[in-house]
Amino acid sequence: EACGVARGLHEEVQSSRTRVKALEDQTEKAVRRAVELERETQEERVRGAEARDKLRESEADVTRKKEQIEVLQADARNLRRELRDAKETASSAISSAKRVEHEISVVTAQFAQATKEVAALKHQLERLESSLEGERQRVGEERTKVAFLNGQLEESIGTVKRLEGEKQRLPCG
Repeated sequence: EACGVARGLHEEVQSSRTRVKALEDQTEKAVRRAVELERETQEERVRGAEARDKLRESEADVTRKKEQIEVLQADARNLRRELRDAKETASSAISSAKRVEHEISVVTAQFAQATKEVAALKHQLERLESSLEGERQRVGEERTKVAFLNGQLEESIGTVKRLEGEKQRLPCG
């Protein structure tokens, strides 16, 4: 009868070892996935940083364009005032005013384009930040799985050790 119990314990130990191996395999897979997710997260961070840098550059460009517009608008106002005050220089003042107005339209078009680029970059940054948050969440989930599987593994190892100890105490060995 003790031998039968020992055989039963032996089978239970074997079953527990199989379960431990399965848990170890699952843990290894989960760890590999967590590492991959960490790498992807890092890549997303790099892309996010690049997008933020480009956004900052575009915003600085927009600011410069705004300042250029203000300067050119001030120039246009001054030229119009000179035109009223000095009719003898009217033809040169008119051509200067037209040049400045053309520059204003060019800079205004550039400003509009830069504004569109800034909006697109902000949208891209929001998508990247959202993606990064998703990756962070998946990494957290994988870490939780790894912790759970490690707990399962520790339980199974404890069960195997306990069963081996019980097997040792049996007269059949």
